[in-house]
Amino acid sequence: MLFNAETSGVMMIDFERALLLEPPRPPLVQLASNKRKRKPDVVYPTKSGKPVGRSQVSRVFSEDIGLMKMAFDRPQPFQHE
Repeated sequence: MLFNAETSGVMMIDFERALLLEPPRPPLVQLASNKRKRKPDVVYPTKSGKPVGRSQVSRVFSEDIGLMKMAFDRPQPFQHE
């Protein structure tokens, strides 16, 4: 029996059935917390070879979703059996 100060209660541990887990691996590189993450400037190249920004990709993606909704939401013709 162990006392848990966080819960102000008693813990019972069955050491015969308990398993020891491997500690998590440390990160390969320490990340500086005060630096901003860099976002890629170029997301998708276009046919013209010009870079496309995130807002343009978002707009095109929204248009594609809208076209798919129109394609799949139209009523199906009635078929006699």
